[in-house]
Amino acid sequence: MAPLEPARADLRDIAAAHLARTLAEDALRDPAPGRGASLHDLLIHAARAPGAPVSLGAERALRTDPTAAARYRRVLAALSLGHSPAALAASTGPTLTRAVGPYRLSLHEDGAGAAAALLIQGPMQPAPPQAIEVHHEGEEARLDLPDPIGARIAILLDPARADTSALERLLRRPAAEIFLV
Repeated sequence: MAPLEPARADLRDIAAAHLARTLAEDALRDPAPGRGASLHDLLIHAARAPGAPVSLGAERALRTDPTAAARYRRVLAALSLGHSPAALAASTGPTLTRAVGPYRLSLHEDGAGAAAALLIQGPMQPAPPQAIEVHHEGEEARLDLPDPIGARIAILLDPARADTSALERLLRRPAAEIFLV
């Protein structure tokens, strides 16, 4: 096997190496996990394609087993193109800004407080992030991302939709953990 050369490795190669290390560390820490979701189940759940079916067994384990939830966050962090365990940069006013790995997320309000837009800027090559997932104190929201326009992805966060309003609410919490998968 050829050595990994940093100048030639892309983000997906680095994420794969990080994921392999994370899974090996988990296997050493707990070689016989309990009745919850297996590491394979968690990997499949984290890497699911936009619009793909969700495993109810994995969802149940994530909601009821703190160990499975912690493992899932480690798998997400390993797979993510960008990950922020907490707010690295935040501001007040009409625009909230967060640094998530090499990406910059900014939440823009419309002024009337009726809607917000999420703008994600960063490297979109060789492949852009496919989803954003946010976790905070047992609550989570995942949203599939549209295709980028140039080096940006823009999403309208409609307060009338449960998925986008939950995402906006969690993004406003400085201690929220953000994953761009």
